[in-house]
Amino acid sequence: MATLDARLAPGFEFLRIAGGFRRIMKTELGQEQLCARCNEPWPMDPEFFKITGRSVGYECKACIQERKRK
Repeated sequence: MATLDARLAPGFEFLRIAGGFRRIMKTELGQEQLCARCNEPWPMDPEFFKITGRSVGYECKACIQERKRK
């Protein structure tokens, strides 16, 4: 378990969502997820992450768009 704790940002916990683990923090505004690419916390909703059915993307939409442009 020590290896999992080393990858966590302070205040975030691992949650298993549809076959993968996400770094989630519960705030007064709802749940926030850390983007796997930029490591910035964003609200876990369709405006910031690709959500299909029960699955939530690892990267925020801004990082996906940046990667597509390159």
